[in-house]
Amino acid sequence: MLCLVRHRTRYSCSIVNMQRQLIALFRNGSLQPSSELVDLKHIGPYLYARLKREFAPTSQRLTIRMFSNRIKNLSIEALKKKLQKSLQNRRNNQCVASNNTAFYHVADFNEKGYEILISLIKVLDKNGDGYNMGNGFRFNANELKKPTKRSDDTKYMSCLSRVQCRRNGGNWSQGVCIPSNDRTGFPGVSPHSGQKTRSRIQSHRLGSFNNSIRRGQYVRSGRYLWRRPGSMQHV
Repeated sequence: MLCLVRHRTRYSCSIVNMQRQLIALFRNGSLQPSSELVDLKHIGPYLYARLKREFAPTSQRLTIRMFSNRIKNLSIEALKKKLQKSLQNRRNNQCVASNNTAFYHVADFNEKGYEILISLIKVLDKNGDGYNMGNGFRFNANELKKPTKRSDDTKYMSCLSRVQCRRNGGNWSQGVCIPSNDRTGFPGVSPHSGQKTRSRIQSHRLGSFNNSIRRGQYVRSGRYLWRRPGSMQHV
């Protein structure tokens, strides 16, 4: 079963598999230039509304063709920023109860939504859609990468109580449970810092791991800083 078809069961798909399945959907007519972005798996009504505000603020619809035309002349950095900005989670940086009642530290932007859109862009760039919608893209679509995979314990560790923190191998500091420093946190909306960062080092490129624009409140752990969960405005 295609992982892009809306279904209650969860499917894990790589970027390559997403591209293959998007191509198949274009070929069988399930996706067309007039299809709206909300027709894609992982793009629900909330993210679709944000995408429309970012890429088609004066339109009630955002079709695949409209989207391709809006991004055609963007630089790769501008494209990443606009995608991540528009895909910010409703409750970013907050601890919310998941299906199994455990609390989950919500990432800044929706990873699956980002993956499906960069997969779509890569398909359009190679004319996998068959409609030449990616003809003339200014940016190099090969530079669009899947976000670095987040370590599993960073999904819940910062939401634990002091007692739970110790039981799960975390480090309690300044009222927050901190994962080990060898763990990878969720990325921030470019060029802002994410769940884990360092103090800014001016010799590094702005937006890189060592020189991010800090966003949110952080707790220091050795050379690293970990984001304190809590309500935070969107970029």
